[in-house]
Amino acid sequence: MGLETAQPLTSSLVREGVLTEKQLTALWTTGPANVFKLPVNTFAQGDVADFILYDPDAEWVLDENTAKSKGRNTPLWGKTIKGRVMGTWVEGVKVK
Repeated sequence: MGLETAQPLTSSLVREGVLTEKQLTALWTTGPANVFKLPVNTFAQGDVADFILYDPDAEWVLDENTAKSKGRNTPLWGKTIKGRVMGTWVEGVKVK
């Protein structure tokens, strides 16, 4: 559940004015890369295409039918969530 709902929940912090879009982007990109000493994907020619496609306006209800995660421990069951990851690509290949 964590990763499936983490992006929408952190995006809500932008809507609430707690974070800027730039800060949110850093939290999901350069921040983890720096912590784990990984190269930062700049989307320059030759960079590995690891990315998500995210719809910040998509509204959905988290339930047994919509959850993609195998984890089921969340206080968000039955809640309407704004924002949804629509796809995940690793090395240019769609994985989810």
